[in-house]
Amino acid sequence: MKRIVNILRTLDGEEMEYLEKFLYSPIFNENERLCKLFLELKPLFPDFIGLKKELIFKAINLGDKPYSERTKQRICNSFLNLLDDFLVFIERQRDKNGEAQYLLKAYMRRGLTNNFQRKSKAEQKKIKKIEIHDLNFFHHQYIINASAYRFSIIHENRESNALLASTLDALDKYYLLEKMRYTVAALAWKYIVREVVDYHFLDEVLDFLAKDSVKDSPLIFLYHQLLLMYSELKEENYFFDLKNMLKTHLDVLPIYEIRQIIGFAVNYARMKVDQGKIEFRKEEFDYYVLLLKKKALFVGEHNVFTYISPHYFRNITLTAIELAKNKVIEFDWVENFIMEYRDKILPPYSKMVQHFCMAYFYFAQENFQNASKCLEKIRNIKNDDFIDSFYTIYFKTLILQTAYEQKEWGILDAEENSFRQYLRRNRKITIELKEAYKNFRKLIVRLFKKATTNPPRAKLLAFKKEIQQITPLRERQWLLEKIDKSIDENGQKPKLLIP
Repeated sequence: MKRIVNILRTLDGEEMEYLEKFLYSPIFNENERLCKLFLELKPLFPDFIGLKKELIFKAINLGDKPYSERTKQRICNSFLNLLDDFLVFIERQRDKNGEAQYLLKAYMRRGLTNNFQRKSKAEQKKIKKIEIHDLNFFHHQYIINASAYRFSIIHENRESNALLASTLDALDKYYLLEKMRYTVAALAWKYIVREVVDYHFLDEVLDFLAKDSVKDSPLIFLYHQLLLMYSELKEENYFFDLKNMLKTHLDVLPIYEIRQIIGFAVNYARMKVDQGKIEFRKEEFDYYVLLLKKKALFVGEHNVFTYISPHYFRNITLTAIELAKNKVIEFDWVENFIMEYRDKILPPYSKMVQHFCMAYFYFAQENFQNASKCLEKIRNIKNDDFIDSFYTIYFKTLILQTAYEQKEWGILDAEENSFRQYLRRNRKITIELKEAYKNFRKLIVRLFKKATTNPPRAKLLAFKKEIQQITPLRERQWLLEKIDKSIDENGQKPKLLIP
């Protein structure tokens, strides 16, 4: 029953009414019990509060048979299968391109020559009028051209050579765009997770695109730039070239493509920030503002969903906080963003991400007591409810930083040990990322010891140099701020020894 309710909750009111018609159509369903089950569930839509499965199945059971778990399971499985059929039906209704493709296939199979020719010509005219040449466009153009080519071969039409050329052209563009999209994604993820991907034909694709043969498509042009950017990470000019290209083509790109391309650009900027190039943080923030302006942050297709990815929400908050700390923007911007968009976070993770972001916000403003309260709320969340292992790492990192700021040596010692064990067992993150957090974990313990003793100034300066040089390292800027504070305070007042 839980699986049924989870699906029904995703429907809107109009779709729920449509489902009822679907269920009562003998073409799709002839099981009376499924109709009765729907009628019992319908009054509980959309929240399904007070759902009592025993009473529901007693109401739909035909005859006077007692409640049976086996009967209930059989009805549930049948209803789930019907729901799956309904979801497929809905998606097919939305896919007008697919509808035309299946219709041409049906005409060809049934030998309806005139019908095929009329529909094929009509689709060709539609294609010529489409201004946005995205992946769906090239795929549809390829399928329609391929259908027309197969039809011409069957009827020995001499125009088949021209159709073959247009079919190959559409296929090339579809393949190139799809190939680049997934290759860029794989290259970007390579620096985040431990995953080996074989990049077949990458050199051939780059050589082909270097000839400028398909740059009439803005999307292919932009993804080519992304591919160059991730293939040659040290060449930062590709990043800024992409930024200029986006300004030119932004108004002709669909929202989901804007989100995808900017997402890759943001990941690159974050990578550069992690390498110590802090100037890329403002570049990252500017892209986030652009996504907000274009309303391109919301995930989903066909404008069905209006939720922000929890990763985007957290990254925007943290990037803005860092800029606010350096007086580039105001802290008011950060607070306004959290308040305005917190209810738009993907529901399963909304509370956890809100607690994370408010903990970061309070921490940045040195309100460590409130930061600790937010972290305690996160601690009460089950590990299984964390989005992924990265959020566990973020949580443990901030716990250590907060313990340091509050001079809680006992907490810092215990959490550092817990963090060490977690990193040792984790097999999902890259070795480089694991090493970066391992270095942070070691340095914060040493930093605390130096902050609570009174070492010579020369030792503090040597430790600062070590922080500056060690790589990879997370939270380098924060560690440097803390050691600078210790250097400034050195000799001004006696330090308490660690108890």
